[in-house]
Amino acid sequence: MGSVLLVANTNGRIYQYAGKTGKEMWNSEEADNYILSLDYKADGLMFATGGKDNVVRLYDEKTKKVVNELKSVEWNKVGHNNRIFCVKFAKNDPNLLFSVGWDQNVTIMLIKRFTAAL
Repeated sequence: MGSVLLVANTNGRIYQYAGKTGKEMWNSEEADNYILSLDYKADGLMFATGGKDNVVRLYDEKTKKVVNELKSVEWNKVGHNNRIFCVKFAKNDPNLLFSVGWDQNVTIMLIKRFTAAL
């Protein structure tokens, strides 16, 4: 795919630009969300976002579609109950995704399990 720049902002929009030309390649919107963090998986096949709506979204890079979501926390379930300010794929293990929220929770997601519902 070459080098790309993926950016997001507090209006809920995600933009992807070609690294060499700066030309916009794709954009999308997460309605009613302020995106506060995003990260690419090391192999470039997925990216994740987190923001105001307390949901971690995992995207397929090729299709640019959401393949799974970790929804807001419910009783006895993993998730966040406040804004997510950081999502980060582990560099040493391509199957782990971390998220940190203003709720002082850190979640660790196993990507293979997280995408098993596909």
